[in-house]
Amino acid sequence: MRLFLAACVFLQPAGAQENDARLQADGKGWRLDQAKVVDAKRPRVLLMGDSILNGYLKQVTAALAGRAYVDAWVNPYSQASYKLDQMIAEVLAHGPYDVVHFNMGLHGWQEGRIPEGKFEPLTRQLVENLRKGAPHAKLVWASSTPVTVKGRPGEADPEINPVIVEHNRMAAGVMKEMAVPVNDLYALLAPKLELARGDQFHWNTPAYKILADAVVAAVGRALPLAQKPAAAAIEPGNAKQLAEKKAAEDKAIDEKFQSWKATLPPEQRKWEETLEACLGSFYLPLYKKEKVRGSVSAWDYVKDDPKLPRVLLIGDSISRGYTLAVRKALAGKANVHRAPENCGPTANGLKKLDIWLGDGRWDLIHFNFGIHDRATKPDDYEQRLETIVARLKQTGGKLVWASSTPLPSKSQYGSDAVMVERNAIAARVMGRHGIAVNDLHTFIQPRLAECQNPNDCHFNGEGYDLLGAKVAREILAALDRAAESRR
Repeated sequence: MRLFLAACVFLQPAGAQENDARLQADGKGWRLDQAKVVDAKRPRVLLMGDSILNGYLKQVTAALAGRAYVDAWVNPYSQASYKLDQMIAEVLAHGPYDVVHFNMGLHGWQEGRIPEGKFEPLTRQLVENLRKGAPHAKLVWASSTPVTVKGRPGEADPEINPVIVEHNRMAAGVMKEMAVPVNDLYALLAPKLELARGDQFHWNTPAYKILADAVVAAVGRALPLAQKPAAAAIEPGNAKQLAEKKAAEDKAIDEKFQSWKATLPPEQRKWEETLEACLGSFYLPLYKKEKVRGSVSAWDYVKDDPKLPRVLLIGDSISRGYTLAVRKALAGKANVHRAPENCGPTANGLKKLDIWLGDGRWDLIHFNFGIHDRATKPDDYEQRLETIVARLKQTGGKLVWASSTPLPSKSQYGSDAVMVERNAIAARVMGRHGIAVNDLHTFIQPRLAECQNPNDCHFNGEGYDLLGAKVAREILAALDRAAESRR
């Protein structure tokens, strides 16, 4: 049956606007379109995105006719937009939806729109809000499309596009952590920049056909996976009730966590309180669930053996991934701690370093910043590393720098050349200070095909075991050198 789209008035359309003249709706405007539902048994799909969605919506709707009803929320928002959670709840209340295909990207690249260091936690919150409002829907994230130079289709914008690439990379990491599949629209158009319209952001018809085909395929894969609620499970049937149910579940877990924490010795309780302050809205609930279940975590409290050296690991999710392997390899040889969060970019390091270092003595600090600094200007990256190194040297501990691991060749991350450049800058800084470099990039490069997740910067279990063993060897060697120098 043919679908009929009718405009639906809710919180957004009357006041939705984009103040940046370069980013306009390019079509029927910012709106929520709803399909007229005739067959209640037919699946329902929500497409959520910016003006790029306007370009492929008609083709997707036609391709899915007879298979699914397609609603579309075309909006000018970013993850940091005011009352975004309320707008999402109101949109999802028009469901229930079986699949939500969503993107936020082209309205968040301007400096200041998304506070520095907040893109990932806000993107996690976006996913959480979608799951609250559509608990039975299958979510699919769409990466943001490339940005070209105005008037020069075929040439990527040197200022804006690197930010888009970095935001796509961070979003892909969040989606990996939260088990949301990625429809990589950026990768589809990156080799076809000549199809750009010339206004920086929008595309010609052949490009939108490519995007439409990809969206139809992604939705088609997701539809069989969508959960169909049993009749008894339909209630609570609206976003408010679902949110209340989720809040009650979170409260129950938190009460168990707090009861467990109250039984801990003062030093361990202090560590748990530090984690509560640092882990954020995504990692903290997961950590609490781990502790309530009695599971092992990279952020577990480490009770020091006073006879052994104290080691601190500082780094992003790659570092978190190999932490347990390092602890296992150094059991009985060193007390291996890690910073109480996913450390992110150098900008976050400058803000949080004193918290991570705490008030204890460190014999060795193994540290890295890089993957989250791909959009950082090279000069700024170098200066920030200088400042971080100066602070770490004040601890008196032995320092070991870890180079950033490779980025995949076929994904929204772009070329690994940027990572190679960051590693070269870092090596130059470390050379000036006589700091040893643990070259994880070169070490793992020959094993990427078997150890790195497809089109992802993260690694499988074997990869993290290899990296952990390499880190442990470098730590032991550095501790031996330090001990030798004291003799």
